[in-house]
Amino acid sequence: MGVGAVGGVAEVGEEIVRVLPFLVPLAILVYIYVRLRFGSCWAFLMKLRAEVREEVFGYPPEPPEPLSPPRASSHSMDLMAALLHAATPVYHRHPAAPPASSAEPATPGAPTCPVCLTNIPNAALDCGHRLCAACLAEIQDPRN
Repeated sequence: MGVGAVGGVAEVGEEIVRVLPFLVPLAILVYIYVRLRFGSCWAFLMKLRAEVREEVFGYPPEPPEPLSPPRASSHSMDLMAALLHAATPVYHRHPAAPPASSAEPATPGAPTCPVCLTNIPNAALDCGHRLCAACLAEIQDPRN
């Protein structure tokens, strides 16, 4: 490691020390706002996670039943545990698939299912790809 790299690390460290007195009170104010507005950090993180999944990534809305926090009481959960749990992807939870009969033919110009190319994509896979309920039922059928 050269002398220039050590000097760069030292400069970054000094910058962090200069900014830290402003960041700590800001973080405390954000924490107080979240607690007052949402009741707990857990409720805020679950709402934020649902909005990001739906609006940014286009995933279907989460099932209506609320996720339980990783510990028994959401009031005793600290912010770091809530952030780590909310950032963890949920791969093994499968929301109930819509019935195959709910597949509807797409109108001209509307998005279509990439499998059958005829129905409206009203279901989604865990990866976010959307398809119609009829094709989803076929894909999830254990006989296939």
